[in-house]
Amino acid sequence: MTITTDEHRAHEYADLPRLMSLMTGDEKHGPAATSTLDVLWVLYDRVLRVTRSGRRTPAGPVPAEQGARAD
Repeated sequence: MTITTDEHRAHEYADLPRLMSLMTGDEKHGPAATSTLDVLWVLYDRVLRVTRSGRRTPAGPVPAEQGARAD
């Protein structure tokens, strides 16, 4: 498995606790939301390689208008 990097990310994984603290609601849902967010982060960032401008593939970026589906 190759882990790719993207210098144009708006946020990094380390930003998630701060971003989650901005959410309001019942705090009893926090642990479940955190574990779900971890899974979604890995899925979009490492598996599907989705960015704001589209998705990344070994051949290069795919424009957002072509969708953000996995290969």
